[in-house]
Amino acid sequence: MKLVYIVDFPIDGNSGKNKATKEKAKALKNKIGIDNFHFLHPKKYNSRFQKITSKLFFDFYVLSKILFIKQIDVVVQRVLFTPLTRFFLYIRGVKVISEYHADFKEEIPFLNKTKLEKKVLYFMSYFYSLNYSLSNGIIFNHPNLKSKFDKIYKKPSIYSYNGANTEIFNVKPLSVSREKLDLPNDKMIFLFLGSVSQWHGVDYLINIFTTDTFINHDECILYIVGGSENVYVNKLKKQAEVNPNIKFVPPVDNVLASEYISASNFCLLPAKQIRISPGSPLKLYDYIACGKAIITQDNLKGYSDEVENYNLGFTVDFREANSAAVKMISLTEDINYEQFESHNRNIAKTELSWNNRIDKWYNFIDNIS
Repeated sequence: MKLVYIVDFPIDGNSGKNKATKEKAKALKNKIGIDNFHFLHPKKYNSRFQKITSKLFFDFYVLSKILFIKQIDVVVQRVLFTPLTRFFLYIRGVKVISEYHADFKEEIPFLNKTKLEKKVLYFMSYFYSLNYSLSNGIIFNHPNLKSKFDKIYKKPSIYSYNGANTEIFNVKPLSVSREKLDLPNDKMIFLFLGSVSQWHGVDYLINIFTTDTFINHDECILYIVGGSENVYVNKLKKQAEVNPNIKFVPPVDNVLASEYISASNFCLLPAKQIRISPGSPLKLYDYIACGKAIITQDNLKGYSDEVENYNLGFTVDFREANSAAVKMISLTEDINYEQFESHNRNIAKTELSWNNRIDKWYNFIDNIS
């Protein structure tokens, strides 16, 4: 199989989207071989003008590249719309599979954007929809999306969660990571790692850690690592001021992310159910690759199903601050960290790796192409 993987955003960065895309590309290349794989994406630019220009001319860039690829059996893409490229692929009889990660129009009200920017995004959402309509198949990243949009697009489809990168994220001694990060050795550390968007439910964590239960347990610290400066994050910081053991840390690279996970006792995975799909959190797989016990939202696909099916940790209802706080404190009193370290690391390697996920992709793509 000769495959071209196309995404219309730079992959250099530490966001979940950047990381997951690089890891999928690597797993695809390993699966089908370097000579059978091409990966196309724009460069990273700092200036606003260059970013806009790159978006506007991305279709021309992709077309100029694939014109010189002698054989293409299938294209997997995550793009807004590339009409010239799509027409060329249609003429060549190439099958196109689209990734579908979120109901884009549904997300817009929750983004930290101006009114004008949101209007532009609503306009863009129609091109996303057109793109999926023209595809030969769709890979959803959540079963809720598949259930809703199968009825709309009527395309062959699968859903596939994210996977674990067990090379970058691995088991390290807790004390060593704490020393590197200058974190206290005598504290119980809870960690949330990742971007702080409204649907990630970090506000639930603030509510929990500002209850009397946690305020009275001075040995417990919550680290929120990855929140960029914006109105929403600043609001959370203000609410958290009543408990000095809630610490905010700016976004970090993969190396430091791995250290923060290794330095923690529990890794937290909340979600706010304000979208049809809560997403497939990459942090879940980063956590288990480092052998950490997870506390996640109960009764939520993409979260509790993975944790419960593979015995990766515990579930609570983060929406109920007081009861969640009591349960989380009780978990600190009776847990075998070594058992979770061994078990979760093994599951990350043998069951939930990117190679396993891409095997599912490959079988789906092969049946269509």
